[in-house]
Amino acid sequence: MLVPFRRQLGEIFRSDRPVGNKMIGGGFVMTFVAALYILKLDLHNHQQGLPEIPWTSSLYFSTLGASALLGCLLGLALSLRDGVKHRIGSGDRVHPLLRLSLGSGGVSLGFWIATIFVVTFLVAMVTL
Repeated sequence: MLVPFRRQLGEIFRSDRPVGNKMIGGGFVMTFVAALYILKLDLHNHQQGLPEIPWTSSLYFSTLGASALLGCLLGLALSLRDGVKHRIGSGDRVHPLLRLSLGSGGVSLGFWIATIFVVTFLVAMVTL
């Protein structure tokens, strides 16, 4: 897959970079991905003869703003993960929840998948 600025983004997301750089980089990447997805969706709907989504400027910019915020939060989570990995590696104490959610590789992935299913189930139960 073609990734613009691959080398520069790799430099930003190295584990020794400041939190702000990771948040800005995450916001940029997520906004770029969302803009490409919106363009691809519009092109697909136009080619298939499907009704087009009425993208007003406020809807477009709120979608891009929400994706930038999500990217910033992912950059913050990446930075927190680096901190947890550093503390585990140096033998410092780490809260068990942080160790489970960010510092255990495959176990962390399983924890996040289970959390997503539980939260989705609870939201469905409350709203339906």
